[in-house]
Amino acid sequence: VGSKELWLGMKQTVQLTGGSGKAALLVDLGIALVKRQADVIEFLCEELKCRGNALAQKLKDPKWRREVEKQIKNRQITHGRRGHAASAKYTDWTARWAGHYQKGSGPRPARKLRSLSEMSASEYMFDHQGQQKSVQQFFEEKYGMKLRYPDLPCLCFGAQGKNAVPMELCEFGGGEPAGIDSQPDRDAVIKHTSGQARERLQKVQGFAREVKAEASA
Repeated sequence: VGSKELWLGMKQTVQLTGGSGKAALLVDLGIALVKRQADVIEFLCEELKCRGNALAQKLKDPKWRREVEKQIKNRQITHGRRGHAASAKYTDWTARWAGHYQKGSGPRPARKLRSLSEMSASEYMFDHQGQQKSVQQFFEEKYGMKLRYPDLPCLCFGAQGKNAVPMELCEFGGGEPAGIDSQPDRDAVIKHTSGQARERLQKVQGFAREVKAEASA
């Protein structure tokens, strides 16, 4: 469902039946709408209905910027994203960073996004060992990365949002709860939960058999 996906499963509870005091396993279908794993630029282009090379101009509009910040603030982000052309050194750094802090999953640590930078990666300047460098220049010199979208804002992390990372190196981890806040969301949930009663019963019975098999193994 756009930037979201449906997770289907089963939920089970144990309940005492009647006066016998015997426990019964109640099984029902469960469904959750969660935010899907996605490249940050891909996600924003989908939300704003534009191409990557037009995204920077779109984000200069205060209306769209506020909407984007509302949607992505506090999302869990991983960086050193898969498939980036020249990120071997950066991927190695994220692996060591993850090992040190024991955060995230695998070699790419998840961090909470604070905000979008006001300036682009080519304009955002910071002090690095006594020299002023742009984020674009830093990543090119230290990690050999030639940014494809240097005109896009950076994603800012840390307690005060001062750690800036180029947007194209980031992706949403996915799996975070998402609200059912649009008609397409509601339609998708209804479609997957309003099947024929016989089909739902068969699914539940199959799951119950699996539970029994595991219990007796």
